[in-house]
Amino acid sequence: MPELHERDLSKLFLAAGHHAPERDLTAQIMARVAVTPLHRPAPAKPLIGRTGWVLIAGVLALPFLAGLFAAPAKDTISGPLAPVWEGLAQLQLPAGPWPAWMIGASVVALLLVGLDRYLSRRTVAKA
Repeated sequence: MPELHERDLSKLFLAAGHHAPERDLTAQIMARVAVTPLHRPAPAKPLIGRTGWVLIAGVLALPFLAGLFAAPAKDTISGPLAPVWEGLAQLQLPAGPWPAWMIGASVVALLLVGLDRYLSRRTVAKA
C-alpha cells in the first residue's frame, strides 16, 4: 500500500465528509460513565486485631505476674511446681553488656514502629 501524504489525507477526509454527532451525545456518554464502577482500594486490615494483641499481652504478662506474686520463699518450696521453682532459683543472668544491647534493640524497634505508623498515616491522608 502506498504511503499517504498530507494532501492525500486531507482529500480523503474531505471526500468522507463530516458526520454530525447524535442529538444527545453528552447524555449517552454520561450514562455510560455513571454505570462504570470506580475502583476503590479496600483498606488493609491488620493481621492481628485489638483483641488478639490484648490476648498476646495477657499471655506474656501472666508468667511475669505469677512469678512476681507467687514466688515462694526458699525454705518453703513444696507442691507440684517445686522442681520448676528450684530450676528458676538456679538460673543466673549472663555477664556482660547484654542489658545495654537489649535496651538499644528495644529503642530501635520502637523507632521503627513509630516510623511505620507515621508513614501509614501520611499515606492515608494523601489518598
